[in-house]
Amino acid sequence: MTELEKWRPFLNSVSYKEKKFDSLNLSESAYPFVTISSQEGAGANELVDAILDLLRTRQGALYQGWTRFNQELQRETAKIPALKHSTKIVVHGEYLTEIEDIFDQLILGHPSQHTVYKKIFQIIRALASKGKFIAVKRGGAFITFGHPLGIHVRLVAPLDYRIAATRVKLGMSAEKAKKWVLQKDRGLAKFAKDYFNRRIDDPLSYDVVWNTKNTPVSQIAWSVVALIEKKAENSRALSKGA
Repeated sequence: MTELEKWRPFLNSVSYKEKKFDSLNLSESAYPFVTISSQEGAGANELVDAILDLLRTRQGALYQGWTRFNQELQRETAKIPALKHSTKIVVHGEYLTEIEDIFDQLILGHPSQHTVYKKIFQIIRALASKGKFIAVKRGGAFITFGHPLGIHVRLVAPLDYRIAATRVKLGMSAEKAKKWVLQKDRGLAKFAKDYFNRRIDDPLSYDVVWNTKNTPVSQIAWSVVALIEKKAENSRALSKGA
């Protein structure tokens, strides 16, 4: 049985229950999780790879079984009827313009962007109750705000650095890469405002903000794993106290 096959029953049966995360019994939510918010081109996916690689080198239940709520797992969620939509949202996490959303609904017959994101939010919140996952973008820090085992990271970098990284990654000209980066940044900012009424660049929404031009992703990964270990230690201590 593949990892995705093991996840399918959970994803198909997940239900959304409104409750404050700060009231959770930590004994029922034993493991931490990580959310990563990132400016376009600041290295979010590279950080996920580095974190997962580092976790695999360590022994113990805390380090085993981690996954990402990103590409492969999102393709699996796309099979759920409620998430039948373009890969722009489900796989790539893009925020559609109003015109694109209307086109998808009326021409392609897809559900509204709001419907899709609401289901994705439900899944992320449910995954937070289990832990051991990394959510990239999609408002993960806002969706799980207040969860005692959440670790919320924000990645930033100067515009010219991000443009250069995008040029290499996507094989674009400097002009096209700049347009791409600025468009993505605007979309993510609008997404945070429309759905959560929050500023995506507000540092108070995150536990730590890293400038990836000045700090290697490998070093950031070490710091995130250290935070995972500390969160797990605090969870055990609080559970015993309860």
